[in-house]
Parts: sequence; structure tokens; C-alpha cells
Amino acid sequence: MGTVLDHLHGGSFDDAENADTIAAAIQRALVEVRREAGITQPLPSGDNAQQMNILFAAIGRGLLNHLRKHHQAIQVTVKDSLITLDGYVSEIDIKEK
Repeated sequence: MGTVLDHLHGGSFDDAENADTIAAAIQRALVEVRREAGITQPLPSGDNAQQMNILFAAIGRGLLNHLRKHHQAIQVTVKDSLITLDGYVSEIDIKEK
């Protein structure tokens, strides 16, 4: 298998907006999708923002836990910024080509 180039991080409820975690990536994607949909209101703040961030962290952690449990089911390959997935392999391997 190839060389592991990075680690995945589920995130936490207090991730900074620019954190390198799945939770922060979900938040950034939500902002992007809302903009594409023409929604101009800002994301919630205060207690509502904390609940949203807790949900994003839970999704990120749940995703990683599921992948750990089923690591044999998927292989991820990244080449020229294109991600391809193959199922039923022995481990998740992120490699440079």
C-alpha cells in the first residue's frame, strides 16, 4: 500500500471555522450550500451555534467510527485532485500517485 499522507479528525464542538476537521468541513459546506441556495442569513450564533457545532462534531466522529469498524469496505485513491473509491479492500489507504 502507499504512504499515509494525512489523518482524519472528526472534530469537536469548539472547532474554529477554519479547523482541519470533518466537523469544520461540514460547517464550511453548509455555508457554501446555503449561499448556492440563495440563503443570505448568517448561521446561528450563541447557544444555537453550539448545538449546530455539536451536531457537526457528532457526525464527523460517527463517520470515522463507522469507517474504523468497516475499514475493509472501502479504499480511497486521490490522483490529480480526483478521488476514487473502491470497496471491499483490507484497509483505508490514502496514497500519492
